Amino acid sequence: MVTAYGERWLYYHRRISAAESFRLCRVRLVEALEQPVAEPECFAGAGWDGPDLLRPVICRPDAPVMFYERFDGDRWAIYATEIPKAPALPAVGQRLDLEAAVRPPLGRPYSYRYPACNFDAFSGMVHLGFSMDFDENAGEALEWNVAVAELDPLFLQPMGQSIRVAYSPTGHERRIHWGQHQGLDGYFLDRESGLRGDIVFEGSLDAIGFDLVANGALNLQPVYLPPSAADTGSGLLAYQSDRLGSFDIYVLSLGTGGQVRVTSAEGWEGSAAWLMAP
Repeated sequence: MVTAYGERWLYYHRRISAAESFRLCRVRLVEALEQPVAEPECFAGAGWDGPDLLRPVICRPDAPVMFYERFDGDRWAIYATEIPKAPALPAVGQRLDLEAAVRPPLGRPYSYRYPACNFDAFSGMVHLGFSMDFDENAGEALEWNVAVAELDPLFLQPMGQSIRVAYSPTGHERRIHWGQHQGLDGYFLDRESGLRGDIVFEGSLDAIGFDLVANGALNLQPVYLPPSAADTGSGLLAYQSDRLGSFDIYVLSLGTGGQVRVTSAEGWEGSAAWLMAP
């Protein structure tokens, strides 16, 4: 597994203590699989320091772009930035104008969180999934919904109206991640209840489900990496777990079921995103 996935990177958010802000960091997978990384490479400088930055997700293999959350004083917003070749770090992203896609009602500041993306290689379009804290048809009430917007591939801004795909008046619809498992198309997600969260896969057509990680801990925010062309495996799944106390990132082989802890710093490390080659 180390050989087949040696050129992959994991991007994620990290916070050492409650007194600090969340920051975006990255580790090289081949090194993390050998030994959990305690000191990752974290983004720094103007725009990266100060506000909470969370939940990176990466799309497009030819020209990778990273989406992430940023807290802008009174609301959450989703930003996008292109990823250059290593060792260069990404520039600070641009804020997505999601209001143009969902047309929120007038009133309080509205938040957009939990970005997820799916790249259509045939059309070259990027589809962005996200959560919004309102129902556009129900006024200012705090209600979480999940929607999908099609983005312009050049300017990375919404094109037309978004499509709402889920609604939860009593909780928060979490980010889902598209992928494949055992020959089925579908999506990976976490199913949380109290202090426990399980990682599951659900087929998109025939509703076949698989429990992938169920150990009594809080296992959250899975993200799928397809196998490489030279690899005969079934891909990898990264997720965050507090099974050893604080949140760290783990990698699951979907072919063998083996799991490896890849971060070991104090504090909170989670919400991983894959990059094929920086």
